[in-house]
Amino acid sequence: METGYNIALIIHIICAIMFLGYIFTDLFILSVLPKELGEEKATQLKGKIGMRAMRFMPFALLTLILTGGFMISKYINSNAGYFDTSMQQLLVIKAILGLLIGLLVAFSLTYKIIKGKPNPFLKKYIHKIAIVLGLIIVILAKLMFVV
Repeated sequence: METGYNIALIIHIICAIMFLGYIFTDLFILSVLPKELGEEKATQLKGKIGMRAMRFMPFALLTLILTGGFMISKYINSNAGYFDTSMQQLLVIKAILGLLIGLLVAFSLTYKIIKGKPNPFLKKYIHKIAIVLGLIIVILAKLMFVV
């Protein structure tokens, strides 16, 4: 179990870096493209980058959720308890925030498939919401082991 946990942890961290790294890049680096290249070229470039990201982002997010679910079972189970320690409580909050990101992405993709266009609210805010929740998750991941 310990080896499986360590492998899941490494995969989890790599996927988190990919996921949050892309969102960070989109929000803070690609957002300046319209000023530098013009609206039309920026839209083309962001579209090409977005298409490439769509190849691995769903996989990265799904892998984050699955490895997180696997790892949570080490600390939250019938033997260890569920909400008995502050670590378990922070871990549950962290898991809920991670699932919230997953639900937002699933809703966004479902909306786009059904309506044929992105949800206007989520198109504007999903990456901002995800980066805030992701940073909170990272902070909680570190606090869990010191509280």
